[in-house]
Amino acid sequence: MRKPPTKWIIITFGVICMYLIVLLLQRQHIRMDTPNLEPVTVTNIVDGDTIDVKQKDDTIVRIRFIGVDTPEMDHYNDTETICFGALSKKYVETLIHVGDTVYLEYDIQRIDIYDRTLAYVRTTNDVSTMNNMINHQLVKNGYAINKAFEPNTIYGDKFQSTFNHALSSKIGLWSEYTPNQIYDNYNK
Repeated sequence: MRKPPTKWIIITFGVICMYLIVLLLQRQHIRMDTPNLEPVTVTNIVDGDTIDVKQKDDTIVRIRFIGVDTPEMDHYNDTETICFGALSKKYVETLIHVGDTVYLEYDIQRIDIYDRTLAYVRTTNDVSTMNNMINHQLVKNGYAINKAFEPNTIYGDKFQSTFNHALSSKIGLWSEYTPNQIYDNYNK
């Protein structure tokens, strides 16, 4: 007759299973912890997807919103494209103002090749909702496309489905235009 497994075999099996689950969740970019949010003060709204903020140590840092792309403000003197960029910036200005406290949520990579800090920007420190995340609101209300850059893709699937809904519902810029009309290299 076969002897039942010892408790050490069961414990070892359990630990291995937990380790594999953690690896799988990390591979899928699923956040298992509550992110630490860094409170900062808005000093400038540069455009629809970039702001300047002051950190606790009084350092001014340029923040590029992760996962989204808004039309450029200065695009080879193309008046129509500049107009789209201005609309996106105006929308951000309805959500935050110079002097406001916002909360930065970081993903895996914190700095881009242009030395900008990459973050999801929230208007409150509540991480249980997307309604306070400016990145998400830009996509949801039709002022940005989703644009995922590895490895910062924790909210990539959510932004994609939100963008699809805004586009099909003709919300914001999509009420009169398509992304191909606004972005030179949208599908490239």
